[in-house]
Amino acid sequence: MTPSAVESLVGPWRRSLRARNLSEKTISTYTDSAAQFARYLDAEGLAVTTVREITRGHVEGFLAGVLAVRRPATAHAHHRALVQFFKWCGEEGEIHRSPMEFLRPPIVPEVPVAVIADDELRRLLKSCEGRDFVSRRDTAILRLLIDTGMRRGELSGMTIDNLDLDQQLAFVVGKGRRPRAAPFGARTAVALDRLGCARVRARRLVMNTSAGCFGRRPTRCCGRGPRSGGDGPKMWPGLVAGRASCGRCGTGLVADRRHRRRFP
Repeated sequence: MTPSAVESLVGPWRRSLRARNLSEKTISTYTDSAAQFARYLDAEGLAVTTVREITRGHVEGFLAGVLAVRRPATAHAHHRALVQFFKWCGEEGEIHRSPMEFLRPPIVPEVPVAVIADDELRRLLKSCEGRDFVSRRDTAILRLLIDTGMRRGELSGMTIDNLDLDQQLAFVVGKGRRPRAAPFGARTAVALDRLGCARVRARRLVMNTSAGCFGRRPTRCCGRGPRSGGDGPKMWPGLVAGRASCGRCGTGLVADRRHRRRFP
């Protein structure tokens, strides 16, 4: 099947975005939106042979379709991505005028979201009481999240070198690959110290300062509950949800995914 007008440009645009040194997540978000727009044009039977034939009406139809089945924030993200796509098309001489020129993004209403209550956080921390490696690790993770408000991706990318326990600072690389220092409290410093001791005991080796802080092996929060571990950023919501739903640690503590609101 011959690629559509938009689809044939997604590959070159992706390589252009990489040449600008954008993050892979941003590149994936942008190019996925362009690919979805291409599929919309094909599904609607809109015979567009070149990108110059794309009009504002085509984009409005696509965004209206997204709004019918997804949240306004999703349509807003597609709008941002297509602005960048057609801007690149203009720079490459593929179009003379962008169909996005006077097209305003969809309004995203502010919706208050529920977060984990302080009492629930205390119960989560209580469920981590113990001297084994998993309990020490989960306590350190939860206290870092509570104290710093850092993102899951920032937490998962940390190494032992990124911690200064005396100054009580965690050095992380945040959104947009911006480095920053995140201060934490004395109890979190103690929890991290205890994790280091438990780690050495569990593995019978000297700590490698360039290693990840929290390990990568999937584990269970106790002998009966669901898995609380995993790889990379996906580990952290699994940890919180696992401890919250475990029959032994506190059934139904966070049943509505509010951990994702507390820990972005």
